Amino acid sequence: MIFSYVIALVAAVISSSFFMDGHLWKAITIGHLVATLIIYLASVLAKNSSFYDPFWSIAPLPIVMYLSFISYEIDESLIKILVILIPVTYWSLRLTNNWRRSWKGLTHEDFRYIDLKSRFKKFPYLIDFFGIHLYPTLQVNFSFFPLYYYFLSNFSSTPIALYFFFFFYNWCSISRALS
Repeated sequence: MIFSYVIALVAAVISSSFFMDGHLWKAITIGHLVATLIIYLASVLAKNSSFYDPFWSIAPLPIVMYLSFISYEIDESLIKILVILIPVTYWSLRLTNNWRRSWKGLTHEDFRYIDLKSRFKKFPYLIDFFGIHLYPTLQVNFSFFPLYYYFLSNFSSTPIALYFFFFFYNWCSISRALS
């Protein structure tokens, strides 16, 4: 199973590298879509759409790490990077850990996926790809679009609202972990 995620990451890096001379967001999106396709194929082979679940929670981390690296090359603002990188890393690892703790193995598939495919019996592979794999990938990509501009903008100083976001998010996360 882990091998599939490693292959997806490598395929994402290789495929996105072909588009680095153009628009960076296009390269990131293509890499993310290629990785999603690899995970989809692995889930078809495993006969279990829940194969996508850990990908959904961990895929944002390499994207943000890559944007952080590019951002540091632009303006060398470590604070600007940490304000986003720390909460996204925490969120990604926490969500992946929640999945890991509740995962019962490939014999268990999320009931929502089973219900969705049973409602569209004539098109299970289309529903599986577009509804269970592609749609969440596009949600993640669209939600990171503002971060793309944030990371690639050359701020002379980090806006105060981002510091507020950083401390508020971490306060909420810590208080939730302690409750």
